[in-house]
Amino acid sequence: MKLLVAVCLSLTLTACVSDHALNSELAEREAAHSEDSAAHGFSPWERVRTAPLASPGAVVSQVVGADSWVRIAYHRPAANGRDVWTAVGRYGPIVPRNGEPSPWRAGANEPTTLELSQDLLLEGEPLAAGKYVLMMIPRDNTWSIVVQSYAGNAGTGQFNPDLTVLSVPVKPMAAPHLERLTYGFDGELPDATTAWMHWAELKVPFTFSQAN
Repeated sequence: MKLLVAVCLSLTLTACVSDHALNSELAEREAAHSEDSAAHGFSPWERVRTAPLASPGAVVSQVVGADSWVRIAYHRPAANGRDVWTAVGRYGPIVPRNGEPSPWRAGANEPTTLELSQDLLLEGEPLAAGKYVLMMIPRDNTWSIVVQSYAGNAGTGQFNPDLTVLSVPVKPMAAPHLERLTYGFDGELPDATTAWMHWAELKVPFTFSQAN
């Protein structure tokens, strides 16, 4: 009887030690994952917010092909009865379109960001995997989608020609009124998807695809 009790006690202690070791290993993995996520900048925005914003943040993503994905993080200003493409706000034009076309952060509050999990083509031009600042240059007939390096431009959203990684022309189109600026994806194909930015009565599409 004493031998049986000793064996049972030994087995119980072994199980407890094993459970403790497993829990410790899982905790270490979770901590390592959290540190890795922080180190690789997986948080969509740089600034820490303590109150709701008039232009709230949003994140959209889409799988391209088997396992590639595209993610856009941005903030959503409202039209509020304005013609956003010509209106002037506290700091100047809402969208810098008057006169000489100027780069626009294509959102509000801070830079709009674009992330690719793998190398893809943007409007047929190669773009390496990574995190970028997404900007646009509005014009009457043809816009430019401008992709800038995230490093050095993460918190400012100020256009710097030296940071431009890629710039491609796209055609804007008329669309039904949409009160808040919104990004989304349409026309998914096995190896491609069309992203778009829609605000007020204008929609700007741009296509991501896998290289053949």
